[in-house]
Amino acid sequence: IPPLEEQRAIADVLSALDDKIELNRKMNQTLEQLAQTLFDHYFKNNAKKNNWRTCKVGEVCSFEYGKSLKATDRLKGLIPVYGSNGQIGLHNEFLVQGPGIVVGRKGNPGTVAYVHTNFFPIDTTFYVVPKPEINLYWLYYSLKSLNLSKLSADSAVPGLNRNIAYMSELLIPPSELAESFEDLIKPIFKKLFCNDSENNTLSELRDTLLPKLMSGQVRVCPT
Repeated sequence: IPPLEEQRAIADVLSALDDKIELNRKMNQTLEQLAQTLFDHYFKNNAKKNNWRTCKVGEVCSFEYGKSLKATDRLKGLIPVYGSNGQIGLHNEFLVQGPGIVVGRKGNPGTVAYVHTNFFPIDTTFYVVPKPEINLYWLYYSLKSLNLSKLSADSAVPGLNRNIAYMSELLIPPSELAESFEDLIKPIFKKLFCNDSENNTLSELRDTLLPKLMSGQVRVCPT
């Protein structure tokens, strides 16, 4: 057991890391709310929809199956692995070139996640392949607004049937409006990615330091 003053110094180091992680998390919550507000303003609350067209989800994108990848088969790397609950680990190879969208298929069906980088969606998910003319940012928020979880099958293990999801209707805005929305949303998504990346680094640093600090392998000098 280190001296009391050194214990306090260790606590200060770990608390500083946790505080920064929490600050980034809260900042991302605010940024996500801002992005959602912009989407609502551009596409949900927009009264000028005379030249918009209605179509089915299946007309603007496809839901492709992820691939099985057990935790024991994952190799050390920087590629995020996505399940129906979001990121569940890392791997050294990607299945899908990012950025992209992941939709929960089994376990937590209907959840929609945006992925900034190349990624590996496992077999409890779909990854979304948009048609060439479809804006990815608009599609992400549009799929979220459909509340796809309500379409999941009523069974012991809830699941999302993609053919049923394809039948959901979307209102397609003019391309110039989607592009204007993208110009505003890109810096927000860039900041979200930077904060997430920093939190991953800080969490890894904290988890590496903790046992070394507690064992005395790394010492902290009290100020």
